[in-house]
Amino acid sequence: MSSSLPAAVTSTAVLSARGLRYQVGGRTVLDGLDLEVPPGTSVAVTGPSGCGKSSLLNCLAGITLPSAGTVTVAGHDITAASPSRRAALRLAHVGMVYQFGELLPELTALENVALPALMSSARPREVYRRAEELLGELGIAGLRTSPTATLSGGERQRLAVARALIASPDVILADEPTGALDGKAARAVAELLFALPGQRRCALVVVTHAPAVAERADAVLTLVGGKLEREGAR
Repeated sequence: MSSSLPAAVTSTAVLSARGLRYQVGGRTVLDGLDLEVPPGTSVAVTGPSGCGKSSLLNCLAGITLPSAGTVTVAGHDITAASPSRRAALRLAHVGMVYQFGELLPELTALENVALPALMSSARPREVYRRAEELLGELGIAGLRTSPTATLSGGERQRLAVARALIASPDVILADEPTGALDGKAARAVAELLFALPGQRRCALVVVTHAPAVAERADAVLTLVGGKLEREGAR
């Protein structure tokens, strides 16, 4: 079954996986998987725990090299790149949002948001200006100097989204971004995430167990037997 988006919304894919295969410990986790996500669109990936959803995101981000196949992000084949080149491409083109935010507690909210761009040798003054803007756009400007350890779960996830956006990425990958949140905070973060493709012309892939989160996507795919099967689209 094809995992492409419907013809009405397809265009040149900014994120593409072809024949993706990943094996670990003698187990085939991904088995010839294909995926295309055009700019301005979103995909939700569902499936039971342990089926390989996080492994898929790591392969798409270039964190993990697949056993076979290719991943192309913004026209760059990251599977053919050296480790240092993959890291540079990830910083420039991919924003990551994790279930628990993965923020550094010793840094303030503003410093956490700025960190990925600072790692790419961008000008600090411009980076902090952009970080301030993102905090304002996401409704958390008042937290700029707050230690991240003092923030609520919803605030941390908004902060994680701001950090993912600091480099204006072409692709945002989110791994269970609402899994640790209560109902109201989960809805707010889901609304924030799924608005991004339309606002910023990026591609969004969200791994989730929550049907209410998945149904917000343009396409819902289930990872079964190492391949993506289409559930439906809006």
